Amino acid sequence: MVFFGFGFCAEHLVPLLEAEGWQLSATYRDKAKAAILEKRGIAPIGFHAMTRNTLASATHGLISAPPSPDGDPVLAQAKTALAASNIKWLGYLSTTGVYGDHDGAWIDEDTPSGPLGARGIRRAQAEADWLAFGQQHNIGVNLFRLAGIYGAHRNQLTGVKNGTARRIVK
Repeated sequence: MVFFGFGFCAEHLVPLLEAEGWQLSATYRDKAKAAILEKRGIAPIGFHAMTRNTLASATHGLISAPPSPDGDPVLAQAKTALAASNIKWLGYLSTTGVYGDHDGAWIDEDTPSGPLGARGIRRAQAEADWLAFGQQHNIGVNLFRLAGIYGAHRNQLTGVKNGTARRIVK
């Protein structure tokens, strides 16, 4: 398994995958993160140095990096390497924000999107791009639309305390 972005979700999956005997690797952008990965027994892969060889042992991948205004950074950087690799499955961590505003109505996976903000539009486009990539290269792709991710120091009270909370005006 290769993690494209090694954040909160990947960190929590590692013990479960290690217990099952998975070999793990993860991308990094700075040397400090590479050292942390190595210390944990996770093979570091430079984000800007991904090739078919650096992804050779991976059969599964999990993408958690968010799209930028320029598109999905993982797809932009790794599509050639992924297309030539042994990857059979990719998971994309998206957000429930792709459903848009339904004014409090009940939604499910089959609900078409309502009005989207800029971030929702980028996520919806990234989802479509990953699904198209998977179909083009015969790679299974699953989308995981996550709601707010909470944990230690990752909740609204912490945001208020450290000044990063956002107000939603409706």
